[in-house]
Amino acid sequence: MKKNRIYTIVLILTVLLIGSCSEDFLDRRPIDKLVTGNFYRTPEGIQAAANAMYAPLGEEGFNGKTIWMIGDGASDDAQANGDDPDYIPIDQFSLASDNPRNADLWQIIYKMIALTNIVLENVDDNSAEQALLNRIKGEALVLRAYGYYTLVLLYSDVPLVLDGMTPEELLAPARTSAYEVYLKIIEDLELAAELLPRKSAYVGDDIGRVNTHAAMGVLAKVYMTIAGDLSMYNTESHSDNDTRIRSIANPATCYENALGLCDAIIISKEYSLLPVFSDLFLRSGDNCAESIWQLQFIGCGQRHGSGNMRQAFWAPWASQITGLSDGWGTHSPHSDLARCFYDNPDDLIVDGNAVDTNVVPPTDLRFRSTIMFPGVEYPELPVGDEGTPFALAYNYGASGFACKKYVIGRGSDVCEMKAPNNVYMLRLADIHLLKAECLVELNRSAEAAPVLDGIRTRAGKPLISPLLSQTEMREIVRLERRRELALEQQRWFDILRWGIAVEVLATQDIVLEPERRLFPIPNTEIALNENLVQNTGY
Repeated sequence: MKKNRIYTIVLILTVLLIGSCSEDFLDRRPIDKLVTGNFYRTPEGIQAAANAMYAPLGEEGFNGKTIWMIGDGASDDAQANGDDPDYIPIDQFSLASDNPRNADLWQIIYKMIALTNIVLENVDDNSAEQALLNRIKGEALVLRAYGYYTLVLLYSDVPLVLDGMTPEELLAPARTSAYEVYLKIIEDLELAAELLPRKSAYVGDDIGRVNTHAAMGVLAKVYMTIAGDLSMYNTESHSDNDTRIRSIANPATCYENALGLCDAIIISKEYSLLPVFSDLFLRSGDNCAESIWQLQFIGCGQRHGSGNMRQAFWAPWASQITGLSDGWGTHSPHSDLARCFYDNPDDLIVDGNAVDTNVVPPTDLRFRSTIMFPGVEYPELPVGDEGTPFALAYNYGASGFACKKYVIGRGSDVCEMKAPNNVYMLRLADIHLLKAECLVELNRSAEAAPVLDGIRTRAGKPLISPLLSQTEMREIVRLERRRELALEQQRWFDILRWGIAVEVLATQDIVLEPERRLFPIPNTEIALNENLVQNTGY
C-alpha cells in the first residue's frame, strides 16, 4: 500500500466535506456527481477513505521530524545536532507552548483521528462485501487508537473526539481524563483485533495495511504503559467506568494481558526474526518477515511525503551520502547510547565530540547498523564520483557519532527529502522484548532468559543465565530494549513508564522537572478552544 494515491484522496475528501453543506432543497443525491452522501456508499469510496487515514503518519510533522525529536531526542539516546530552534527546546526540556514541532504533531494526529472517524461513521452504510468492511473498520480503529495512545503519552488528558459526535460537541471539546482515553483505546484495539486479518492475508496493493497482530501489539504496549509509572497522568474517573478503570490499572493484570497478546503474536508463526540485523534497515527490510507494521513509502514521487524523510535529516551534514543537497545531520546519537553497546561502557573514551582514536567500535553486531563510528568505512554508502565508501570524520557534530539506521544512501528511487525505505511502527523483536519484560515483572525471570536468546544471538552476544535475580534480569531486558530499538522512537516512552526519566536525564546534566514529563498543549489550540486547559509547568 505504497503512498502513490493517498494524498490525492485526502484532498478529495476535504473538498467533499467542504462541499457537503446545502439547503434542504438541494439535499438530493445526484446520480452524476460525487458528493459526501454517496461517496462513502460505494466500495471504491470507502476504500479511498481508508487509504487516506494512513497519510498523516508519513508527514513531516510526524515521521519526518517530530516523533523522533521526541521519542529519541527527549531521551538519553540522541540530541539535537546543530542549531535547530525547534529541536533544541525538546532536547533540553526548555519547550514552550508555541513550539512548531509540538503543534504539528498535535494537529497531524487529530487530522488522522478525523479521517478515521469519517470512515467509522460511514463504513456500515456501504454496498461492499462484509469482509472488506470489517477490515476497513478494523484499520480505522487501530489508527485512531494509536493516535490517542500517542496523544495521551505526550499530554495526558486530551479531547476524546469520536465518530457520531454532534457539531456542537466537536466545536470546543474539553480534555478527557487519561484513564478514560485509555479505556477507549483498549476497546478500539480489542475490536480491531477481531475484525482484522493476518498480515499474510494482504497481497498486492494491500500489503502494508495494519493487521490483527498490529492491533495486538499496540494493545500490549498500552497495557505495559498502564502497568508502569502513571504519576504524571490525571487518573481520576469522570464516568461510570470507575470499577473497570481501577481493575485495568492493576500492574499484574496489565502484565498478564500484555504477555498473552505477545504470545499470540509469537505463536501465530506469521513473523520471524531476520537472521542478519543490518537487513532490517535496507530496502530489503520493507515488509519483511520481522515487520508487523511499517509506514509505507515509495521514494521519488510528485507529492511531499511520498518518501521517507529520515535520511534527509539524519545523514551526516555535508556527507554527500544522498548525492543531493539534503543530509543535514539534524539528529545525533548521544555518546551514552554508543557507550551502552560496549560490554564495559568505560571502554568508550569520548570528550565532547572527540572520540579517542585508539577506541574501536563495540562487538555488538547491531552497532554498525545503528550508529556511524568515526573512521569506519561504509561501502554501502558510496560518495563522490568514484563511489568511495563513506567514513565519518572524527570530531563530527555534537557527539562525535551519526545515525546509521534509515540511512540507505543513493539510488534512482532517492530524491530530495524522499527515500523509499519503510519505517517500523512495530516489529517482532519489540514483541519478544515486551514478553521478556512481562515475565520479569511477574517474577518469572527464569522464563525470560530464553525469550532474549534469539535477539542476543543475532547480535553476537552470549546467552543469558536463567539463574539471575529479578533485579538483574530487569536491567538486562531494559538494556536490550535500548540496544535493539535504538533510534526507533522507543526510549523516551520506555524511561517514562519505568519511572526513571528524571534520574536518567540527570546523568547528562539535564534537569527534568517532574511536571515536564508531559508536553504543553499547543497555544494555537488553546486560543481556538476555550475548554482546553494548559498542562502544569507551561
